[in-house]
Amino acid sequence: MSNFRTLDQADVKNKRVLVRVDLNVPMENGRVADDTRIRAAVPTIREIADKGGKAILLSHFGRPKGRDESQSLAPIVPSVAKVLGKPVAFAKDCIGAEAEKAIAAMKQCKGIVRYGIGLESVADHEALWGEVRSGELPTRVAMFVSFPSVHDPSQAVPGHHTALIWQVVPRHLRGRDWKNERQGYMATCIDRLRRYVPNLSHENIMGATAMTPDDMVAKWTNLAVGLFGGRNAGGQLGAFRPLPELAGYRTPIPGLYLAGASMPPGAGLSPAPAMACAEVLATDLKAKRWWAKH
Repeated sequence: MSNFRTLDQADVKNKRVLVRVDLNVPMENGRVADDTRIRAAVPTIREIADKGGKAILLSHFGRPKGRDESQSLAPIVPSVAKVLGKPVAFAKDCIGAEAEKAIAAMKQCKGIVRYGIGLESVADHEALWGEVRSGELPTRVAMFVSFPSVHDPSQAVPGHHTALIWQVVPRHLRGRDWKNERQGYMATCIDRLRRYVPNLSHENIMGATAMTPDDMVAKWTNLAVGLFGGRNAGGQLGAFRPLPELAGYRTPIPGLYLAGASMPPGAGLSPAPAMACAEVLATDLKAKRWWAKH
């Protein structure tokens, strides 16, 4: 039996990868009615992007006899961007100067990897949330950590890096004030991170700042009811943010579109919601996609 190479074995960094995908999806009133085929292609596209490659998608819509604008793939671009969680450019032709220009304008993916530290078992979760619900500062390591400048060097001066630590804590402390605990608990969190990043010495830290729940609510008042402005239900997550009826960036109010962090794919992939919304706007207004540079 032949041994076929898989994508897992391929080195696609800094390479252009032509991917034949089936995007012949059902449409209703100019919108994608069923994105199952789009979702099936996402793991492949994401793996190429995560490995530093440029995924060039090749597909067709219907069975046109020659060039037929009514069979263009342009209307499905917003749906692809929403499901993928990344901006998606569109080229009106698959060959020639226009296609070459569109490919040349593609940029390498600059993702931000977020690491989860300290929650390895059900017992870890129970212990953490037991402390949080009782209003105590967690003694458990339960942090989400990212180093944006590792993936996008422009976010820091040469030779240095930026880091973000997100520790789960109570909204209100029992018998204590966040104002008095801010600096000390930030130092505790950084010390915990040193277990995984040994060279994170005091000498190597140029500056650090902490934002407590009180600070967040003072800046964003809607967070008073929770980090996400309310309690999320299963049917309001992912591609259904903020709720299924509004997940397509359009609203019942003519001319009003939603492009904030509450929209798919979410704040952690900013500015992806705005880019996906821009694709929807361009489709609705039949406007030129100037950001695609082609």
